[in-house]
Amino acid sequence: GPSLEAAFEEVRAALGERGVVPGRVVRQESLLRIQLGGRQALARPAGRLLHDAAGAEALPVIGDWVAVSAPEGGGVGLIHAVLPRHSALLRRAADTDSEAQVIAANVDLVFVVSGLDAPLNPRRIERMLALVAQSGARPAIVLTKSDLAPDLGAAMRKATAIAPDVPVLVVSVPLDRGVRSLREEIRPGETAVLLGPSGVGKSTLTNALIGEAALATSEVREADRRGRHTTTHRQLFVLGGGGMIIDGP
Repeated sequence: GPSLEAAFEEVRAALGERGVVPGRVVRQESLLRIQLGGRQALARPAGRLLHDAAGAEALPVIGDWVAVSAPEGGGVGLIHAVLPRHSALLRRAADTDSEAQVIAANVDLVFVVSGLDAPLNPRRIERMLALVAQSGARPAIVLTKSDLAPDLGAAMRKATAIAPDVPVLVVSVPLDRGVRSLREEIRPGETAVLLGPSGVGKSTLTNALIGEAALATSEVREADRRGRHTTTHRQLFVLGGGGMIIDGP
């Protein structure tokens, strides 16, 4: 949008770096993978950015828009600046002294996920909704594995009572129940992320949202020796409807 363009021009002027272009972090490992228009490049933070960063929160994470000088051929580009974020999802460490870790930036929608194969934990859902409220994104509660719920109606009433103004979406991937309404919740141009403990079916749900075809063609899923894939890093995928989803641990 125009505000992003203005922010980038301001950053470029301040840097005095001629070859920088705007891009977005789409995968986070030791190096960052950046989407630059129709191509991708690997990049790392420039020394000056590392030196000037107020703390870990100021360094680029998945979802960030950045000013980057990318090499024409292969090689690793340099990230010179992180553009202002419109939202940031933070994970605070248990000991309050240590600084918060940014999980993802510029997220519009957070799906707070619980599995109905176990009793609903309202306190945990409340804590996750508080994180979303601080981030600047909007929440939706997602109840997965609805085919395994002993009493679906009771679970839905309990979830709705936690935050009456937050939508509650019920999903069963094996029954293909609710996946489409979840996809429709992500408006074109928006970025969504799934938040919840491991074992609630986030990867299964992400696969269903993205479509198996997209995963089959991407080399980003590592399989462990038993053939299940394990999510070892965060990655941003574009969905059919023009929305995006961040998948990660």
